[in-house]
Amino acid sequence: MKTSRHDQKRNTLSNLSTVVLGLVGVVVFYILSLGPVAWATRRDWISQDVLQAVYRPLDAFEDSAIGDLISRYNQWWVPIPTGYCGGVVTVGSSDSTAQLAPTNMLERVSRAH
Repeated sequence: MKTSRHDQKRNTLSNLSTVVLGLVGVVVFYILSLGPVAWATRRDWISQDVLQAVYRPLDAFEDSAIGDLISRYNQWWVPIPTGYCGGVVTVGSSDSTAQLAPTNMLERVSRAH
């Protein structure tokens, strides 16, 4: 049985939509996996170097609304460390205080460790 041109277009569109949905699913899974991986890194189950290498592309979103959402999502998994105040971690006594400001999202995840 021969397939009509209409059936061929429908099959092509169906295959294309499956590929697009699959790619969107992979990207969403990649972003959402940051939380559990950061949690495992905090417990020394995964190296911080691995976290930095795998999630480095997310630094591109650091100064955007998406980066803010990613940071807020990550805070559910990694508690904010003691002394953390708006991106600056204060270390030391009141006499000599050093401020360590994380330079990107992944450093904030690592520093929470």
